[in-house]
Amino acid sequence: MATSPLARPLESVLLFQGLRGLYLRRLTDRGRFLLWATLTVGFVGIDTRRALGFVLFALAAPPLLVGLAVLFRSRPAVRLAGRLPLRLTAGRPLSIPLEVGGLQDRAGDPGVTGRKRARKREGAGALLGRQ
Repeated sequence: MATSPLARPLESVLLFQGLRGLYLRRLTDRGRFLLWATLTVGFVGIDTRRALGFVLFALAAPPLLVGLAVLFRSRPAVRLAGRLPLRLTAGRPLSIPLEVGGLQDRAGDPGVTGRKRARKREGAGALLGRQ
């Protein structure tokens, strides 16, 4: 006999697990406060004829929308290259030189995905902004 989704505990629902993970991992304490404050003010401002809560909602909602847009934007692809020394000693500081570079995209040009590329110029002076 199959149980209905309402009979299962809320923690076993995959959607709830995913939203809870996003809430705990991605939101800071201030972000959680802003989320709940925005939802509360939005609920108060539902009736626009009786309360002016919708004005506060209009002030609190844009930071959440910007944060949501940044959350779903992919991170730029980078490549880290470096070598560890052959021998290490515990308790001693170690500095490792790393090279940071962009990955090759589909067209074969290095660059950050999702951003407009600058026109290629000739010479090292062009990289420094000199002519």
